[in-house]
Amino acid sequence: MLHAGLLGLGLVMLFAALMSSLDTYLFILGMNVSQDITINYKKMTKKKLISLTRWAIIGITAISVIIAIMFQQIITVALAFGSMSLVLVPVIIGSFHFKLKPQAVFWS
Repeated sequence: MLHAGLLGLGLVMLFAALMSSLDTYLFILGMNVSQDITINYKKMTKKKLISLTRWAIIGITAISVIIAIMFQQIITVALAFGSMSLVLVPVIIGSFHFKLKPQAVFWS
């Protein structure tokens, strides 16, 4: 319904918003892997932490590309993630009411 020039500009803005969100999510996931997960097990220098974050971002990107190639229908992906969240919701709610042992949380 838009003029050709405005349609192109709208698509560019849409893809810019998508790429910005994707970049943010990848960076946050990489930081979670390097700081929240591995730093609890061993002390690292700042240089090693930065390197681990970069490798985590590359690994997460590779896994995401493989998932995108395997599941080409967005409905299948939405149903899979919806099913996983339905399984996790009772556990998360239960964790607010019961004192969980750290080792049980780790192994679950």
